[in-house]
Amino acid sequence: MESIKLFLTGTDRLRDMLCSTADGGRKLSRGVRELVAEQYAGKAEVDVVFEPSVGAASLRQAIEDGSSQLSESAANLVVTSVDAEFAAGDGASADAYESDMLAVIRSIKANPGSHVIVLLASTIDPETIVSNYQREESDPTSLRVHRYDLAAMRLSFEEGISVLDVDRIIAEMGAADHVPAFLEYSEGACQAIANELVRIMDDYAFFDDRPLLPQVGREDA
Repeated sequence: MESIKLFLTGTDRLRDMLCSTADGGRKLSRGVRELVAEQYAGKAEVDVVFEPSVGAASLRQAIEDGSSQLSESAANLVVTSVDAEFAAGDGASADAYESDMLAVIRSIKANPGSHVIVLLASTIDPETIVSNYQREESDPTSLRVHRYDLAAMRLSFEEGISVLDVDRIIAEMGAADHVPAFLEYSEGACQAIANELVRIMDDYAFFDDRPLLPQVGREDA
């Protein structure tokens, strides 16, 4: 049976979206590990490792100075989230995020067989409704999320990584019932996000007896 090391790095919100309460999450009884055990029994099992980080800049620094577990050992799948950029005040600019994440991705993918998935963030902020952006003294949170999400999409194109479109999932489910506060998602939304991650893993052939689909960037192609 295949053992898959799933390395999550970000804030507690990322753990809530993907991990059961048994694995440190606060919302799900069936996280990614349990979903794989149910759907692919006898084929694969998931070992979940969570490492806190507050954005791409801190993750890049931790990898480079050796304080991250990613500096010492490879993981089959590393998952980060755009929402971590909002964990430390105003966070970095989208351009700085893209530059830092590029370094992180290339460091992770230097280990053969390692894959990267970035969770995008929902642009819905229930407390901020903007009708005229020209009058805003600072960028609304929804616009900043758009910029981070777009940066992650560009990295997907350039480096071949996958993105998990949380905004699409929330839109399909209905934000009124599933986004009680900015970057906070309901139990149902978190379950849908965990389900989607397992689907992406299946697309890569993590659960099949065949070679994994490689993450090939534009330059590699």
